[in-house]
Amino acid sequence: MQAFVAYMKGYFLMANKAMFDISKLDTDSYAQSLGLVLIPRIRFLQKQEKLESEKKNRLEGSVAFGSLSLLLIW
Repeated sequence: MQAFVAYMKGYFLMANKAMFDISKLDTDSYAQSLGLVLIPRIRFLQKQEKLESEKKNRLEGSVAFGSLSLLLIW
């Protein structure tokens, strides 16, 4: 289990994100190759996904707010 998480974290931290895109990995097959029945929870990925969704929500809110302010100026 620790080897799985360590490999995923090392892959995630690689600088070239175009080549080392963690979302394209087949984690099910990799976990099975290590003899794992279930895929371990990868906390750093869950945290990253949460941060990205919050960032997306903030950007959508600021765009909507920016449009509203443009309407009020006119």
